[in-house]
Amino acid sequence: MMKSYLRYGPRKTFGVIASPNCNIAFDSSGQLVFTGGIQECNVWNLRQTSLISQFPVQEVYNNLYGAQTTVTYICRSPDECTVAIGCSNGDIKIYNYINNSLVITLSGHRSAITSLTYDLSKKGMTVASGSADSDIYVWDLVSNTAVLKLKGHKDAVTGLAFL
Repeated sequence: MMKSYLRYGPRKTFGVIASPNCNIAFDSSGQLVFTGGIQECNVWNLRQTSLISQFPVQEVYNNLYGAQTTVTYICRSPDECTVAIGCSNGDIKIYNYINNSLVITLSGHRSAITSLTYDLSKKGMTVASGSADSDIYVWDLVSNTAVLKLKGHKDAVTGLAFL
């Protein structure tokens, strides 16, 4: 009698579930979690244990010289439909995770985003960003412009809060 062995074939892997260089954000219900993959933000449904969507942060023209743009910070909006994603090139991308679309890209920082926060009193229409370039920007999401730039830090901004 001959024993047959199971054969395992290669399958598609998960990829990077969560990067160690990025934080993790939850929605208010606790059913969705936003994790930073290396070049995308992943949206996971915890109840179904499945990947719902991915938001890429790397554009084709950024990859001409081999530089990779990675996700460095994630902050969920209080409006329950958008998420702000900080990138290593200094851009902030606002994605609508309900209909999987890019809303706006905010550019101003010269290096990686290290902190993001929404102003809860303004219903998520104002976001502040801190960066490794030691600058803080306050962005108005209605006009999609920086309304305030704060200088004076000697090192990277590691935390922000609206009071």
